Amino acid sequence: MTLLSGAVLCGGASSRFGMDKALAPVAGKPMALRAVQAMRDVGVDPIVAIAANEEQGARLSQVLSVPSIVDRWPGEGPLGGLLTALLWYRRGSVLTLPCDLPLVTGADLEPLRARFDAQDAPAVVAATSAGPNCTIGIWPAGLGPALKARFDAGARRLDTVLDVADYATVTLPERSVEDADTEQQLRRLLEHGSSGTSAERPPDGPSPSPSQ
Repeated sequence: MTLLSGAVLCGGASSRFGMDKALAPVAGKPMALRAVQAMRDVGVDPIVAIAANEEQGARLSQVLSVPSIVDRWPGEGPLGGLLTALLWYRRGSVLTLPCDLPLVTGADLEPLRARFDAQDAPAVVAATSAGPNCTIGIWPAGLGPALKARFDAGARRLDTVLDVADYATVTLPERSVEDADTEQQLRRLLEHGSSGTSAERPPDGPSPSPSQ
């Protein structure tokens, strides 16, 4: 497999959640650990957490056992977190996942990983029936300067990254990529999954490690 780094986007305000949702418990473990473990399961290494500030970064490093990097543009949305990750790595490719995917597993990411390993597109973006989900994707770190130029010009929409990337899309299960913006959404996902049918509960601990 091609070498692949990872970044878990944890720097959001969590204003609708009532606590730092990266640390919200899912089967007794922080929710962001689901993303870290899913990345590890598809061979991603190293992995960093993108934090809103130094205080959150210290907590994340402790509970996730990965280094944390402070978002260079806190409060400016997920595009700033994605850009922070690309500029920090500078080389290679980076798999990004948000911290609030309580049902994501390594098996869910395998099609994304396989498309990346096929090397027929520099970037690979997850898609659902709603279209591309740019928080979940594999991005060349070399996109950083071009994306920063758009950011400096005022762009804040996350899909701005698609304007500077040659990318393919891979459809992933709706269940695996639905995020939990509130405690109520988290409870619903853990109880029923996104489709309203019974979903498997996440394990109590981490496991061993269509084109555009």
